[in-house]
Amino acid sequence: MQSENFVSFTSDQIGGMLSPLTIFRDQQGFGGRIVASSSSLEEVRRLVIAGFGLGCLPTHVVADDVERGLLWRLPPDEGIADVDIHLLWNREQKLSRAEGVFIECLLERLAEK
Repeated sequence: MQSENFVSFTSDQIGGMLSPLTIFRDQQGFGGRIVASSSSLEEVRRLVIAGFGLGCLPTHVVADDVERGLLWRLPPDEGIADVDIHLLWNREQKLSRAEGVFIECLLERLAEK
């Protein structure tokens, strides 16, 4: 598997948000090329399912794909990297009702942790 090609994210590079993926591939001796990259999670998922190469994807995003046999989980079982997610919005901008409810619910959820 070490010579298999990879599909990854544009931030999967040293100094990028997903540099732990770059370091993991290097530490494990993976020598395959990154044949496709995107900033879009759905596009990376689509390319991996289409067979362009291996990819590191969030477990919760691909759970249905694994269950349906479209993707297979590979080691390590504990995953490779935890990634922080940030939410930014313009407090001066008038939000739609849906946007306001979304941000309110998200802030409540984050406050629980």
